[in-house]
Amino acid sequence: MLQFAADPIPTVRVAFIGLGMRGLGAVKRMTHIPSVETVDFCDVKQENTEKCNHMLAEKGCPCTGEF
Repeated sequence: MLQFAADPIPTVRVAFIGLGMRGLGAVKRMTHIPSVETVDFCDVKQENTEKCNHMLAEKGCPCTGEF
Protein backbone atom coordinates (compact mmCIF):
# COMPACT_ATOMS: atom_id res chain seq x y z
CA MET A 1 0.00 0.00 0.00
CA LEU A 2 1.89 3.01 -1.25
CA GLN A 3 1.31 6.40 0.34
CA PHE A 4 -1.30 5.05 2.74
CA ALA A 5 -1.92 7.28 5.74
CA ALA A 6 -4.34 7.01 8.60
CA ASP A 7 -5.15 9.39 11.41
CA PRO A 8 -3.33 8.53 14.65
CA ILE A 9 -5.31 6.94 17.43
CA PRO A 10 -4.76 7.97 21.07
CA THR A 11 -4.41 4.45 22.50
CA VAL A 12 -3.24 1.26 20.82
CA ARG A 13 -4.72 -1.79 22.52
CA VAL A 14 -2.88 -5.10 22.22
CA ALA A 15 -3.64 -8.68 23.23
CA PHE A 16 -1.28 -11.65 23.29
CA ILE A 17 -2.01 -15.28 22.55
CA GLY A 18 0.70 -17.52 23.92
CA LEU A 19 3.17 -16.31 26.54
CA GLY A 20 5.73 -19.09 26.20
CA MET A 21 9.32 -18.73 25.06
CA ARG A 22 9.26 -15.07 23.95
CA GLY A 23 5.78 -13.98 24.97
CA LEU A 24 6.58 -12.46 28.35
CA GLY A 25 9.40 -10.45 26.78
CA ALA A 26 7.04 -9.16 24.10
CA VAL A 27 4.54 -8.04 26.72
CA LYS A 28 7.34 -6.36 28.67
CA ARG A 29 8.53 -4.48 25.58
CA MET A 30 5.03 -3.11 25.02
CA THR A 31 5.16 -1.44 28.46
CA HIS A 32 7.95 0.82 27.18
CA ILE A 33 5.85 2.26 24.34
CA PRO A 34 3.71 5.26 25.27
CA SER A 35 -0.03 4.97 24.60
CA VAL A 36 0.04 1.17 24.27
CA GLU A 37 -2.36 -0.67 26.56
CA THR A 38 -2.24 -4.43 27.11
CA VAL A 39 -5.87 -5.45 27.32
CA ASP A 40 -5.67 -9.22 27.42
CA PHE A 41 -3.46 -12.29 27.11
CA CYS A 42 -3.85 -16.03 27.32
CA ASP A 43 -1.76 -19.15 27.54
CA VAL A 44 -2.39 -22.84 28.14
CA LYS A 45 -0.16 -22.66 31.24
CA GLN A 46 -1.63 -20.64 34.08
CA GLU A 47 1.85 -19.94 35.47
CA ASN A 48 2.66 -17.91 32.33
CA THR A 49 -0.39 -15.69 32.73
CA GLU A 50 0.36 -15.25 36.44
CA LYS A 51 3.93 -14.14 35.64
CA CYS A 52 2.60 -11.69 33.09
CA ASN A 53 -0.01 -10.29 35.50
CA HIS A 54 2.65 -9.87 38.19
CA MET A 55 5.09 -8.15 35.83
CA LEU A 56 2.43 -5.73 34.52
CA ALA A 57 1.28 -4.90 38.07
CA GLU A 58 4.88 -4.15 39.11
CA LYS A 59 5.23 -1.76 36.17
CA GLY A 60 2.00 -0.01 37.09
CA CYS A 61 0.15 -0.95 33.91
CA PRO A 62 -2.15 -3.84 34.80
CA CYS A 63 -4.08 -5.68 32.14
CA THR A 64 -7.52 -4.09 31.78
CA GLY A 65 -9.37 -6.96 30.15
CA GLU A 66 -11.38 -4.40 28.14
CA PHE A 67 -11.23 -3.99 24.39
